[in-house]
Amino acid sequence: MKERSRRRCWILRAGLLTMLATLPGCNGSDEGPPRVAVDGQVTFRGQAVEKGSIVFIPTGETQGPKTGTVIEAGRYRLAKDRGPVIGKLRVEVRAEQELDYDITEPTETVKHIGEPMPRSEIPPEFNDRSTLFIETTPDGDNSFDFHLPAKP
Repeated sequence: MKERSRRRCWILRAGLLTMLATLPGCNGSDEGPPRVAVDGQVTFRGQAVEKGSIVFIPTGETQGPKTGTVIEAGRYRLAKDRGPVIGKLRVEVRAEQELDYDITEPTETVKHIGEPMPRSEIPPEFNDRSTLFIETTPDGDNSFDFHLPAKP
């Protein structure tokens, strides 16, 4: 009975993977809205954002998936195959939070369960309630720098 259950589970997983691989954009094909490569610099209060993330979200009439990448040493880069779609995009920037304990150490993490995470220095106007917008073009320079002040 267990063998039959394992086999059924494996068949379901294989079917799910096959279905996902045939969805537009999941099988490496050029289906879906056109994308562009983007890159740039991100600073906060005049200093490079050492570690963080940047997300590009289609807005208005622009349709397509959101995408993002990491910020390292104040720079980000997305190749065309993973880049944002062409059009108007809202941008969210986040900096990595510094904790006074190692989150990869389970015993340390358990000690801090229920404690609030440190507040981000980057104001929500640049992430959760972002007022940052860009417009990507198929032929233009899609390099965007973001120099974020302490207050928008």
